[in-house]
Amino acid sequence: GVVEKEVQFHHWGMGWVMGTRGQGGIYLASNVDESTQIYNAIVEDPALIGRHGNCEHLRDFIGSPTTLKAGELCWLTDRTPHESMPLPAGTRRQFFR
Repeated sequence: GVVEKEVQFHHWGMGWVMGTRGQGGIYLASNVDESTQIYNAIVEDPALIGRHGNCEHLRDFIGSPTTLKAGELCWLTDRTPHESMPLPAGTRRQFFR
């Protein structure tokens, strides 16, 4: 017979903010200055997020990014746009998310 299974969308970290307190979410940091940018925005509708998390088509709507310094730890939800910046060839970078 045929087996049917409902596909479920699972967010990384499943983060949210209630008042000033964050729940769940993702921490990220890098050891290289200006190698990561985050946006003060939340993508409410998962249908707006492209393949592999692509949000390039939202760039004009999410405002200016904040550029992180080396060692700066940041908490964000799984719906907060963030990106790795191009690095000079040979740059050794440690990054976690």
